[in-house]
Amino acid sequence: MDINWALSESGRVVLSLYVNRLYLGLLVLPAAVFTTVCAVLRYHIFIWTVFAPRLIYLIAFHTFFLPSIFFFGMLRR
Repeated sequence: MDINWALSESGRVVLSLYVNRLYLGLLVLPAAVFTTVCAVLRYHIFIWTVFAPRLIYLIAFHTFFLPSIFFFGMLRR
């Protein structure tokens, strides 16, 4: 059974809002973890060879992907 069928229009909007917040939180969580790890262990050489490049890739990904999520999310409404 499709959950959208059983919900009213306001229920769909609220559910969509919660799903979007969860999705955004799950996208930002790895970036927050890598930023914290890089800040705490910044004097260790392993950080600059493994975690810092990954952090740079995450920042580049989020710079492109998050604005596109918001843009296409606004088009759906």
